[in-house]
Amino acid sequence: MLTFPQIPYRIPDKTHRHVVVCQSRFFMYDKWQILFTMLELYRFYGVDLIAVYVESIIAEAYNILKAYQERGFIAIHSAVKYENFEDLDYDPNRQTEWNQQVSAYQLCLLGRGFDPQNTTNLHEELKILLKEFPNAAAFYFQRVQVSSYISKQASFFDMGELLSTTKVTERFGAPKVAVVGNRAESMGIHKIFGWKPRTREVTLTNEYSKFLHFRDSGNLTYDDEINKLFPMLNTTQLAENFTTFIDQEGLYSVSKALKHVRKGIF
Repeated sequence: MLTFPQIPYRIPDKTHRHVVVCQSRFFMYDKWQILFTMLELYRFYGVDLIAVYVESIIAEAYNILKAYQERGFIAIHSAVKYENFEDLDYDPNRQTEWNQQVSAYQLCLLGRGFDPQNTTNLHEELKILLKEFPNAAAFYFQRVQVSSYISKQASFFDMGELLSTTKVTERFGAPKVAVVGNRAESMGIHKIFGWKPRTREVTLTNEYSKFLHFRDSGNLTYDDEINKLFPMLNTTQLAENFTTFIDQEGLYSVSKALKHVRKGIF
């Protein structure tokens, strides 16, 4: 017996934006400290929109995400899931790379902390690169793994402290990609697949901007490494932006109820 599922189409968002960030899907996600630091980093650097794909996340963090969405800074989508047909002896959602991460990126193409070296605006930074590489369909940035002190209790969380304790733990991991949307046909986690004629992939060396991969918890120690990683960043202003946002949205009690539910990396 043949099964013909109904495919849920999504109308592309045709709003013109300069820079859109495609966030990996959230699955059993409780690292709200890193999540909100990344959102504020992207706000500080002038990103127009972040596409967020949620499968499961702690409730308090989701409520704060909804406030960001109401301001038009993020767009929350349900994580991609395939229908689990009764005649299959396996779950098709378990057969995908990184639990539908690539599928989310494809949707984001239709519609991690980026570290600009020359400006405080990501669009201006990318314009500089496009001037140097005018036929680029995608830029591959060096990825730098970092660790930061992550307070488990919301009452002790300080975004400026998290950034000030950030240190490099590994350089030159798998690259991260910035796509020129109308030149690439599809994208994966670390590269594009197919690009328009007379365009090309551009792999950038370390003297250009880079992606910082915030994931690991580190020690509560301070040095000047943050100034090397973020030469144009005002960490005090960034932390104040988050505090002001929470106060303006009336989310103080919600933010103080945030918990670090589980240990490990999801």
